[in-house]
Amino acid sequence: MNGENSAMGRLHPVPALIYLLSVIFITMFSPAPVILSLSLVGGALFCTSVQSAKQTRSDIGFYLPLFVLIAVTNPLFSHDGVTPLFFMNGNPVTLEALLYGVDIAAMMISVLIWCKCFSIIITTDKTLYLLGGVLPKLSLVLSVSLRYIPLMKKKWRQIKDAQIAMGYYSESGFTAKLMSSARVFSALVTWSLENAVNVGASMKARGYGATKRTHFSLFRFTVADGGFTFAALALAGAAFIGMWRGKFDFSFYPRMADTDLSFEGICFYALFAVFVFIPFIFEVTEAVKWKYLRSKI
Repeated sequence: MNGENSAMGRLHPVPALIYLLSVIFITMFSPAPVILSLSLVGGALFCTSVQSAKQTRSDIGFYLPLFVLIAVTNPLFSHDGVTPLFFMNGNPVTLEALLYGVDIAAMMISVLIWCKCFSIIITTDKTLYLLGGVLPKLSLVLSVSLRYIPLMKKKWRQIKDAQIAMGYYSESGFTAKLMSSARVFSALVTWSLENAVNVGASMKARGYGATKRTHFSLFRFTVADGGFTFAALALAGAAFIGMWRGKFDFSFYPRMADTDLSFEGICFYALFAVFVFIPFIFEVTEAVKWKYLRSKI
């Protein structure tokens, strides 16, 4: 599924930004295993629902080895803890250090997954919309820069293909390939400078900077956006209160602490679970609704 066509992708950029930044912040500063597990599962389910199965398999191939690498690295360098599992070069590899490594790995992978969700949902158009009113010059620079990246990649291939057709591009050796790439790069720089001059002349001809800038947006803040914003702020506020009250803290050294299973702690965990599973619930609801409507055709 295309991220822009997903339930979260159709939200107004402001509530989507508030939600995603809140989840990322809470995940980064909450070491409690329950919180990180919920964030990891919620982020993985959401990311899976807004991208292709092929991309999901590729992500698993990247995240799983990274998770294992981070988890096993900590006990190799940190020997704190009171429960040794075995000794390596005379140094103890402790259970507490291993579990702390797993905790750090869960936090880092969770943040990476939520950041990927951020890049899928907060598209270039939404980024420019969010920055356009506050930082218009920065918005313009980002717009032009992001537009230039695919243009320059396409132009590089065109120049390279043209030079190959004329016999100017050689891959017979490292030096020859380096010289050929340098010629392509030189032509690309020349083209980019000429194109920049043309873009500047076009902007001047259209009156850019002559008067106060007006704004046009395709995004409209609806009642549904307002409801989502209220719910996201309420649940994020509950999570921040839980952090402030120490419910999301956890200690691994010298001995691993017990998980807070008090009524208050369970309530905060439940509210955070609802918070991180909202996007996946939205996507599942939309998918079920779509299949139901199609069955009525």
